[in-house]
Amino acid sequence: MKFFVFIVLIAAVSARSPPEPSVIAETLGKCVADTEVSPEVLKKIQEHDLNFDDAKGFCFEKCLCRGLGVCDEKFKLTTGPFTDHPKVPQEKIAEFLPKCNELTSENECEMVHMRFKCLFEKIPEVREFKALSPPKATAEE
Repeated sequence: MKFFVFIVLIAAVSARSPPEPSVIAETLGKCVADTEVSPEVLKKIQEHDLNFDDAKGFCFEKCLCRGLGVCDEKFKLTTGPFTDHPKVPQEKIAEFLPKCNELTSENECEMVHMRFKCLFEKIPEVREFKALSPPKATAEE
């Protein structure tokens, strides 16, 4: 598959330096190749629609999360991507991010998905304003 990558910087809303576009593109390509996520699920993730039940999609989220530094080594979501976002209430991040990070599963991919889904449900502004946007990609054979 050949992928055309249109970059939406995941850390553009972060207080730290965002990853270089080449790092984002490389991480995206690696995660797509490693997980074989379908273009349909990839599009849902890009649009912050986590209402899917797809193991490859869950593992793509885990790969992207870790690869771009949105998760720590234990796959807990970090505050970096949400810091100083003008439309995301910081008090909600402080309240709900730790609660969402308490969700666990024996399957790390599923656990990352559960944590993202929790965050999007508890803090709709994250989803509404795309405060955490994975790079956009479309697949072509």
